[in-house]
Amino acid sequence: MNIRRQYQSSNCTLVLEGLSNDANDFNHLAILLSAECHLIGSRQTLSGGRIFLENLARVVNAYTQDLLSGLPHPQPNNLESDIIHIQPYGNFHRLTWQKNQESGPEVTQVDLTTVQLFDLVETIDQLLADEYTLPDLTLPIEPLSRRHKQDNEALLERSLPAIVGIGTLALTAIAAFFLEPPVVREPRPQPLDNSTETIPTPETAPQPR
Repeated sequence: MNIRRQYQSSNCTLVLEGLSNDANDFNHLAILLSAECHLIGSRQTLSGGRIFLENLARVVNAYTQDLLSGLPHPQPNNLESDIIHIQPYGNFHRLTWQKNQESGPEVTQVDLTTVQLFDLVETIDQLLADEYTLPDLTLPIEPLSRRHKQDNEALLERSLPAIVGIGTLALTAIAAFFLEPPVVREPRPQPLDNSTETIPTPETAPQPR
């Protein structure tokens, strides 16, 4: 008996169908027969088997990490067939899927909005968090090569002066916000003194005769 799993977000639905290793166990889906990815707003349905699902999960994960970090990372290598790539396309993210057919490769392109992309990420995360479905499906974390590390370090060094300048400006603005403005006191009028001062005159010296 086939086991069916469905993972859903606002704009994406991922449907898996497979079998268990144990004929008496209907809880664990260990053998994948088919996977379908439906994106709301798109007429294309992405579907395939285990290799398709692994390639989709690996490529989507790597691409979104690039978006979040702002630093370029090497794209993961696709497994055998069902080659998948994602690249920026204007305000969209173009997902290209090359499926091998008996008559030749068939290429499908889907332009995803940023909301659709992260909904796709959410459905894949739901699948990876489900211990009852494909427990051996994981996303390998590969360290960056020396070349990509050097490129990223150079990018950070070039960006550091601008980052420091922006940070200093922000701190100055915050400090100015919390400092109390100086109190300006109006000058008080001085009272007029109506008293008169008598200036003594020197005595007249006697004139010699």
